[in-house]
Amino acid sequence: MEQLRVLYLDEDLQFLVEFNPTATSINATTEFQLGSDNVYRQASGDLCHNIEWILKDQDFNLVVIGNNLGAGISKAKAVPETMKNQTIIVWNHSTFDHMSIYADLGFQHFTTRTSLWTKIQEILKSRPREKIIPRPDQTDHFC
Repeated sequence: MEQLRVLYLDEDLQFLVEFNPTATSINATTEFQLGSDNVYRQASGDLCHNIEWILKDQDFNLVVIGNNLGAGISKAKAVPETMKNQTIIVWNHSTFDHMSIYADLGFQHFTTRTSLWTKIQEILKSRPREKIIPRPDQTDHFC
């Protein structure tokens, strides 16, 4: 079973976990684990630093950022350039307030929370499959 590593910068994991139509196992890190106490507040310098650090230090497949009345903009600014094409900005409704700001920052994936899995599948299908190279201790040795 494939495992999806997601940095989830939004309030409710329900849209990621309960609406999962696949057999994909999800390993999600939330912004609360990075020091946030309110998703509707602009990210503090510490939270932005933690977002940058964890995305550079650990291997995530996707980042999901809730717009949350514009509070997601400061979190989006902390996403490294290399992860922007793997980041989805979500809203409750298709009004997409502030979308042009996110687009100007280099983001291209936008959707509603209820359509999150459709967008996730679209992104995952468009990525080339990585060739898995076994570590030396995982290969068979024949004499």
